Amino acid sequence: MQKTDFFISYTEADKKWATWIASVLEANDKTTYLMAWDFKPGDNFVKNMHDALRNCERFIAVLSARYMGKVYCQAEWTAAFTRDPSSEKGLFIPIRIDDYQPEGLLAPIIYVDLFGVEESEAKERLMQITEKGIPRTKPGFPGTKKPRFPGQLPFNNIPYTKNHHFTGRKEILNELMGFLKPGESNPNSIVLCGMGAVGKTQIALAYALNNGYLYDTIWWVNAEYTIALLNSYQDLLLQKGIIKKNISYEESDILQSIWGWMSQQPNWLFIYDNAESEKELAKYLPRSNTGHILITSKSPEWRNVEKIKVDVFQPQEAVDFFSSFKLEQSIDDAKKLAKELGYLPLALDQAAAYMLENDKSYQEYTDLFKKYRLVLFENVEYKSISYEQTVATTWNISLDKINKSAKQLLKLFAFLAPDHIHKDMFLQSSEYLPEPLASVVRDELKFDETTRDLTRYSLIQTDKGQFRIHRLLQEVIRQSLKDKVQWFHHCVGILYKLFSYGQYDMETWDICARLMPHVQSVLTHEELKTETEEIAGLYAAGAQWLHHTAQYEESLEWHKKALAIREQVLGPDHP
Repeated sequence: MQKTDFFISYTEADKKWATWIASVLEANDKTTYLMAWDFKPGDNFVKNMHDALRNCERFIAVLSARYMGKVYCQAEWTAAFTRDPSSEKGLFIPIRIDDYQPEGLLAPIIYVDLFGVEESEAKERLMQITEKGIPRTKPGFPGTKKPRFPGQLPFNNIPYTKNHHFTGRKEILNELMGFLKPGESNPNSIVLCGMGAVGKTQIALAYALNNGYLYDTIWWVNAEYTIALLNSYQDLLLQKGIIKKNISYEESDILQSIWGWMSQQPNWLFIYDNAESEKELAKYLPRSNTGHILITSKSPEWRNVEKIKVDVFQPQEAVDFFSSFKLEQSIDDAKKLAKELGYLPLALDQAAAYMLENDKSYQEYTDLFKKYRLVLFENVEYKSISYEQTVATTWNISLDKINKSAKQLLKLFAFLAPDHIHKDMFLQSSEYLPEPLASVVRDELKFDETTRDLTRYSLIQTDKGQFRIHRLLQEVIRQSLKDKVQWFHHCVGILYKLFSYGQYDMETWDICARLMPHVQSVLTHEELKTETEEIAGLYAAGAQWLHHTAQYEESLEWHKKALAIREQVLGPDHP
């Protein structure tokens, strides 16, 4: 075997990167050894690999998360690494092609970074690893075209530009890469599900942009409405010359044509954005497994598709997101603001836009938010570039789709604490509920259907008979209410009936501990209070529980409030 300048080690998923790197090097009078070009059917793989490694001057590792996960790749790079462990001779050259950070033995080695750069810059960086001679063009591998630069997107209709503030979500992106493996079709479909404003579309976009080199076609489909979905299909067929302009086609014709095209084309990625439900989308999905399907949806009810649940940012992700805007201020203040906004990506994005435009600090924005609440998110001037909707409108779209009893239940949730809302609270106090909700909660099947209507759009989350709602969604609902006082008193009635403290009755202790956050949440709405015996009773019972938990000063304040209300309702001379 002849000596070669470079042995290029890669995993099959990164084949396009490997062939592009080889073509650039060979176009500059360097020789390469590449499995895609130099291995023939029937060859002894292990012997060829051994000989190639022994006869190469330098070793290139096409570095990605997928590469590091392959056993045979580990064998190749570790063998090459031992030839130059200190990297003094430059014999071992890692070339990074995705958002993977080298660890362990590879951490101190300087790599050539091709991730996220344009082709001209990538070529320039690549040529730094070798002496530049007079460029001459060598013929490519027989029968092939010049390899497309893998950092360049394939044929696509992606409607969004790269979000330079996209941060975090590495676990989700790694999960996507683990599921959607090139050349493998099981599974070939996955859905990102979660409530509005958590950034599902942005994650899908990041996956498409970071992994575009794996595909020959990436097609973005607006899956919210059938007509939009069919239009997306029709656009692809028109661009491929399969159908003609200015001709009306039946739905069945469009579907048969797109399915036929898909079955004959490998390596495509179709992204179905904002799908309503599995039932509505299923009839339009591809019938072949020659590509990958990525879906975003508010609904968690997907039974035949792998699911990844998308939630709000983790606290550190939220701080990192703020940091991407170069708002060089107190990290502690950033943490406080992120918590105040419930770590919701869209809210953080809008807040950052406002702070940049108006030169506000984290603390100043926090103070503004506490004063003006959702009003800050209504100004379209500060609408996020990365999101099509504002915080309020993204949820209002879903709120318009749920049934009446589900809307009534949400109105109650809007005044309670956002976490640990127990299902049995409503059954045990149904006399304080309005119709039709009162009748619904008494019928377990109907109540399940009502709560399912809310989870279908990820407006709430459920876990073992408990519900959870985002605090900003509570704000949106309260702001929309024309009859806030009525719904406030419904909540007071529920808690008045259920919250009962007995000093020597230990069963009531668990009940009080569970309900106290809801009592405190409801009673914070001072502006809605009209003095009633129920409110006085709630303050009195709450005061007893606060005393029980050694919160003596607050207990005294609540006793005073209970007494003042009773004097006003019953009169100062009432026994």
